[in-house]
Amino acid sequence: MEFVKYLDENREALHKTVYVEGEKEGTPVEVAFQYNASYSENIFSYVNNINTTEGGTHLVGFNLA
Repeated sequence: MEFVKYLDENREALHKTVYVEGEKEGTPVEVAFQYNASYSENIFSYVNNINTTEGGTHLVGFNLA
């Protein structure tokens, strides 16, 4: 959640950061996002603390939802 705030510190936030965490079948999941007044999109996805710069199935699933 703090990372999202850091990324948006120079932009006008439209709401508080949304943070959701959970676990399924022993796999923990954390999601944090915040909409701002800019027109550009920045998506940073991580798996096991590794930035998956090319996305991946988890990002595809998130976008479809």
